[in-house]
Amino acid sequence: MSDFFQWSTALPTAQAMLSGEYRRVVRELVSHWEGRQVLQALANHRRQLSRLSKRAARAAGAWQSETGDSLREALGSKPSTRQIAAVEAIIDRLRARLNGFVAVPPTSPAPALSRHTYMEWTKGVSRPVRTALARSLRRLPQPLVALHREQVSNPWLAAWILDRWLDESANPEELLPWLAGWNERHRLPTAAEAAANWMQWRKGNVRLAPPEVERFLAFQLGLVIDGLRDASFEGAAGFVQLAQPSEPVSIPATAAAPAGANESRVYTLQEAARCFGVKVWTMREAVRRGELKCSRPTAASNAPIYLRDCDIRDWLAAQTGKRQRATPQKESPGAV
Repeated sequence: MSDFFQWSTALPTAQAMLSGEYRRVVRELVSHWEGRQVLQALANHRRQLSRLSKRAARAAGAWQSETGDSLREALGSKPSTRQIAAVEAIIDRLRARLNGFVAVPPTSPAPALSRHTYMEWTKGVSRPVRTALARSLRRLPQPLVALHREQVSNPWLAAWILDRWLDESANPEELLPWLAGWNERHRLPTAAEAAANWMQWRKGNVRLAPPEVERFLAFQLGLVIDGLRDASFEGAAGFVQLAQPSEPVSIPATAAAPAGANESRVYTLQEAARCFGVKVWTMREAVRRGELKCSRPTAASNAPIYLRDCDIRDWLAAQTGKRQRATPQKESPGAV
């Protein structure tokens, strides 16, 4: 765990991810990965996901029943046998999708439907039924929306996905639903043959991994790193427990060095807020308005935000109307 933590929080790793060198990152990831220990360290994120899943499961049952009643009512007074069968098929598919969505870990990452899937589901049904289905999908309960948001950004879930994808014995066909679900949200097109080629690369049968899967894994790794470096994460002591008793845990220099020692240092959003004494939401808004320069490992709107020391100082100086460098607060030696 110590080796993985040092590598994941090292400045060269952050620079490689920000510059899009996913091939190098994935190759190093394979040599440093310790899936079970990282999943154990992120156990509190799994508990959060489990709590949200239970709430979503309760809301999903009521929403499923209401949606089914709406679709049946939209059939009219004299529906044909074919129309009834088509509506019941849609209801069964929604039930299966929701059951997979609220599981921990989920087998279906989101209840949303792509346009192609939606058209295929609604083939053979009347226009009122399509309208009723579209209206129901626009009215997803808040617990389902909250669970989807947590799934997209949950570090434990990202670590679980990485663990599956780096397992040589995993079946590529079982992993494809994960890629399909994230493709809809993050535009990472990956065909079935790419997943099969990835497994062949893991077994040493081909020289290069598919670039689509490399981008996917780099995105998941960014979530894991963000979770490990989060100041609110209770695992600071967990790293000590996971290390060998006879070996002290070595914290990377980039994580423990006093702020200001290196103007090219890269911070996560939480680290920067803690180090410079600024609220997270203030810095996030500055990034959104373009006032504060940042980098992200992917183009996704929820991708982790990385900030350079010099950019933060310039932004703070501009906020106070002064051009001299701002002086950050000194981090505690045990901060990670």
